[in-house]
Amino acid sequence: MPSVSKLMSLTAMAAAAALLPPAADALLQKGIDVAVILNALRALHVDQATRPALTPAAEALIHRSAAEQTGPRRRQPCPDNSTTCALALQGLNAVLRLHFTQEGENYFSPAP
Repeated sequence: MPSVSKLMSLTAMAAAAALLPPAADALLQKGIDVAVILNALRALHVDQATRPALTPAAEALIHRSAAEQTGPRRRQPCPDNSTTCALALQGLNAVLRLHFTQEGENYFSPAP
């Protein structure tokens, strides 16, 4: 017998292929969302005694990540001032400026 996750996956693929009407597709998506949330809540309630112990490296990574999340948000984009990083940022800036210029032209041009 197929598992629930396989059935949900196949049903979601059918919805993505437009084999379901839009209303059924929306209800299916909500059902999948609820199932995922309930599964996540179930996973949170595992007894502490059955959880494996964290390695010191994993624990250090968790603490470093938490410190980054609560620390200041401003960072230098290229902390080591590398040329590669600076060139990548310049290229990204050029692409974004072109994108926003074209988007503005499309937005303000009259509709055909």
